[in-house]
Amino acid sequence: MDTEDDSANSGAKRWKQNGQTMDGQESRPHRQKEEFGPSRVIHVRNIPQEATPADIGSVFNQYGSVFTMVQLQARKQAFIEFVNLESAASCVKAETGSITVLGTRVYPSFSKVCLVA
Repeated sequence: MDTEDDSANSGAKRWKQNGQTMDGQESRPHRQKEEFGPSRVIHVRNIPQEATPADIGSVFNQYGSVFTMVQLQARKQAFIEFVNLESAASCVKAETGSITVLGTRVYPSFSKVCLVA
């Protein structure tokens, strides 16, 4: 069993088991992975920090023309905007784990971010 601070009871602990407190209340809600609908922008995670924009572009240009890309090197992520939706969709639909950058598996998904207004 775990304990959880109950701020309403001035620091008292509430006992919880299996995601619910013993009084039947829901414990902290679990964050669920959100999936976003198709868009021309994809979010790619697990990109090696040593990868250059040219390395990333050479991999993702195989799925279609890349319009723009923003690399978050310290976070090992990138946002890639394709020229058309079909290219982005084919990239996201690629078999999980089949896309690699510098020998490292990367994981694309549709993004909620719009790169160009």
